[in-house]
Amino acid sequence: MNLFPYLLIALFLNASLVMAQPQVGGGRLVTPDVTVEAQRQAQIAYGTDGYFVVWEGGLGGHSSIRAARLGQDGVSMDPSGLTLTNAPGGQFEPAVAWGHEHYMVVYSDLSSDDLSVMGILLDSKGVVQGDPFNLSTIPATSRMPAVAASSDGFIVAWAQAEPTDHGFYLAARRFSSDGQAMDSQPLPLTEMSAWSAGEDFEHKVTALADTQNIRIAIKDDLAVILWQGTSKREQGVHINRVFLSLTTGQEIFPADNAIPDAHSRIWHPEICVLGQHFLFVWTDYRDRGNLGLDDSNAGIMSDTGDAVFFSIAEDGGARKVVWPAVSSNGLMVFASTESDSHHPLLVRSLTENATSTGPDIEIGDEGAWPTMVMGSDSNSLLVYTRINSEEHNGLLTARIIIP
Repeated sequence: MNLFPYLLIALFLNASLVMAQPQVGGGRLVTPDVTVEAQRQAQIAYGTDGYFVVWEGGLGGHSSIRAARLGQDGVSMDPSGLTLTNAPGGQFEPAVAWGHEHYMVVYSDLSSDDLSVMGILLDSKGVVQGDPFNLSTIPATSRMPAVAASSDGFIVAWAQAEPTDHGFYLAARRFSSDGQAMDSQPLPLTEMSAWSAGEDFEHKVTALADTQNIRIAIKDDLAVILWQGTSKREQGVHINRVFLSLTTGQEIFPADNAIPDAHSRIWHPEICVLGQHFLFVWTDYRDRGNLGLDDSNAGIMSDTGDAVFFSIAEDGGARKVVWPAVSSNGLMVFASTESDSHHPLLVRSLTENATSTGPDIEIGDEGAWPTMVMGSDSNSLLVYTRINSEEHNGLLTARIIIP
């Protein structure tokens, strides 16, 4: 029985249930002993001893991969932070997953001539286990990795340069719990890209078919991979998806556009498992009215690929939703371009059918790149980079949110 018609109805019905609003804890610095550091692009995993936060940090004149452990209460256990990599050339775009008593941290590495995707295994205390290892093994640029834990190991996906360096395709590889490759070669999940050219204000522009901001969610044996990019010689940016069997490494549903008619300015996808479905959100910069499209910037997707789209804008679109983040307890956080000078972070609580349980809660800080993950107690840890702050500008702040 296909439940999606009933889910579609539920999305647009306002339930009369009285539900508790989320409680947002006070903000704490992830590295309270650090006063100056450009802390960007944080990602979080939840392990047996609490949370593990990784980020791209500016130390020693170039970017390195930094980390810190946070307790269940969001208090930092590493007030000065941990440096996971600090090789010449710089390291960027980290991601992290917990599974099989290890954290797996992946990142883009520029210590050689081309960007490579590297991985590190750490124990529950954040201690590095062995040397970093190359995940892509393809002698061409690879970048922007994502990682998730499966029942028997990890899966990593990244943007892989095609042979002529005219674009990127999506590649993935499965790894065992001890970091050994289960696939002899990376799996190409999309076709190799090609040039796309056009005219813009009488200047010739060349748009490379691209792959960025990759995200992975896992439910049972199914991995859903989202990313933003161009394809099929189109210049617009949209959200794409692919369904992958973790057992066989085969695509169940080949890559396609997750968002219909999305051919311009669609960015920053995030995805999580919410109940029996996948919740995914994105930043949408399109002038949707001129396109005649619904004001949607979120969706609920089944494991058969059916999707229902809806809006997470507030007050009829008075606020612009950017950098949304979600966790599996139905919490969502996003930055709002309320005005040119004020960009608050807001928290929303959703039911399993993605219906809001009440008005949004303003956190009180302005932030960029928010990210969130649920812990074992159903609370979530939110981490974001403070902006427009005289005292803590550019530093990571953490808050515990109780749904």
